[in-house]
Amino acid sequence: MSRAGVKNWGDDDEDELPEVHDTAVDAKGFKTRTEYIINDRSQKVKVTSKIRVIEEKMRTPIAVKERRARLQKFGNAIGVVDESNVTIIDYNEIYMLTPKDSEAEDSGSNQNVNKAFETFQRKQQHRALARK
Repeated sequence: MSRAGVKNWGDDDEDELPEVHDTAVDAKGFKTRTEYIINDRSQKVKVTSKIRVIEEKMRTPIAVKERRARLQKFGNAIGVVDESNVTIIDYNEIYMLTPKDSEAEDSGSNQNVNKAFETFQRKQQHRALARK
């Protein structure tokens, strides 16, 4: 006899899987996660995992705290309490070289390298003559 509205164990919808369930962390630092998946044979399978939870405490230097307190929020970050994804203006001066200045520095260092290489070649020639 089959009653209307009552499902048998084989009548479950395969699209409806129970949500993942996590237990609280025990004294040894483990938690148990229970989830249901559908395997290759289209069967609903219960997967139970033991997960070790490790809590790491990060030490923040006092200088970093002072610097963060000094910086002001701007844009969409104003009024946001969670600061994990916030951009902050830093008022430290940043010096950038123009391309002409950087080329001048490069040519000066190239001249020094060329001069050192020429000196090295002269010494090598002198040593070769001394050996003969």
